[in-house]
Amino acid sequence: MNETTKIINALGLIITMWGMGMTLLVEDFKRVLHKPKAVLLGLLNQLIILPLIAFTLLYLMPTSPEIAIGIVLTCLIII
Repeated sequence: MNETTKIINALGLIITMWGMGMTLLVEDFKRVLHKPKAVLLGLLNQLIILPLIAFTLLYLMPTSPEIAIGIVLTCLIII
């Protein structure tokens, strides 16, 4: 990946995250504080269960190391 592609990808991510953040309201944060169960369950799934599923699938269906690293990173970075 050359420098231009890296810059374009970074700018695209910045614009996307900024746009998503602009849609949040104070009520959204209040709802999370009053009912944190859903957020905690989502974090548990994202940080524990999803990587375990990825490792299990990669153990059962061996692939090249490059593909395996890509799958594991994808399931960890999606936060």
